[in-house]
Order: sequence, then structure tokens, then C-alpha cells
Amino acid sequence: QEVVDAHPDLCLVPGDDGVVLSGRYILDGIYNDAPYYDEFELEIRVPWGYPSDLPAVKELSDRIMKSKYEHVFEEGFLCLGATCDLIDRLQMSHSLLEYLDDVIPSYLFGFLYFEEYGVPPFGERSHGFKGLKEAYKERYGVTEDVPLFALLTTLGKGLPLRGHIQCPCGSGKRLRDCHGPALQRDRESPYFPLYRNEALHIIQSACEEMVQQNEAKRRL
Repeated sequence: QEVVDAHPDLCLVPGDDGVVLSGRYILDGIYNDAPYYDEFELEIRVPWGYPSDLPAVKELSDRIMKSKYEHVFEEGFLCLGATCDLIDRLQMSHSLLEYLDDVIPSYLFGFLYFEEYGVPPFGERSHGFKGLKEAYKERYGVTEDVPLFALLTTLGKGLPLRGHIQCPCGSGKRLRDCHGPALQRDRESPYFPLYRNEALHIIQSACEEMVQQNEAKRRL
């Protein structure tokens, strides 16, 4: 109801899987020192499991889908960011309204910038597998793929972390003195199932990419 009060053009409808907020979303603000005003037809799905389950946002028109903007999934669902980034933003918010008014305008301003200039704004993450790697490299403070995959494998296995062993990132340090605290933080988070699913998705995508590269080499 708080969201509807702030955005009166949205209609609140209880659904089987949660609450649906549907209608016109007015974007009025400043991005990169430039004023923007626009209107979008959106459907915001808030699952009954919120905040353990994250809201999803879908565009009801085909404006974004018909553009060449990459950050959109099938059926018009908006790629608001890597799950780990969205969880961080949710935990910094004090309400559903504050969270939605953070992630939705940020996404839409990025789209409008792309629509006007043909390139994404500076600092925007890549889409898909590459963007997920960027998010988790920043999260765990690594720059290369190999140490990232080793850390995500450790996270995804869910086995007890032994601080005296060497950190899987290859630094030569003990786990407790390197990435142990960061991995333990995510292990103990109520959002650990989401972190684990995303970690396993990254590893699976990396394996599939490797297979495709090997197949391409064979054809040559």
C-alpha cells in the first residue's frame, strides 16, 4: 500500500504467488546531471516470500524489448542486476518502497540513456554471464576468472569452511586470513540459497563456454 500511495497510477492486485502492482510508472528525475521524464507500463511482482524472495519487474509494453538494450529477459522481465547486487541494495533499504525506488529508476535511467545515445551509461555492468562475473569479482575482490571460479565452487559446495587450509583463490594465504570471512558471511546469510544458485549458474555457464570454445578450435 505504501508503494501505491507513492505511485498512485499503480494498481494493487493480490495474486496466487504474491502481490502484483500493475500500471503506469512515472520516471521523473536527474541522471548524469541531465533531467529525464518518461512513463512506462510496468508490472511489479512481490512474492509472498518477500524479503527472502526478491521482487521481479516486467514491462507490459514492448518498448524495451524492441530496442537493442541487452538488460531484459524473455517475456519483458527487466534484468535489474546480479542477485548479489540486488540483495545488497535490498538490505540497505528500509522498506519495499525504498528498494523499488532505488532499483527501478536506476534501470530505467540506464535504458533511456542507451535509447538516446546508443551506448549504456558508464559503469553499467555487462549483461548475462559476463555481468555476473563482474559482480562477483567485485564482491570477492579478485580480477581473474580462475580464482573467482574456485571461490564460487567453495561457496556452492556448502561444505564446512576450515580456516587453516589455503584459500582457493590461490593467494597462498590461509582461508581465515583471505576470503574466509567473505565466504562465511554469504554462507550465514538468509540469502545463501540465492548466492549458491547464482554461483552454480556462473560455474555451469563457464563450463558451457569452455566446451563451445573447444568445439570451435576443433572445427579450425
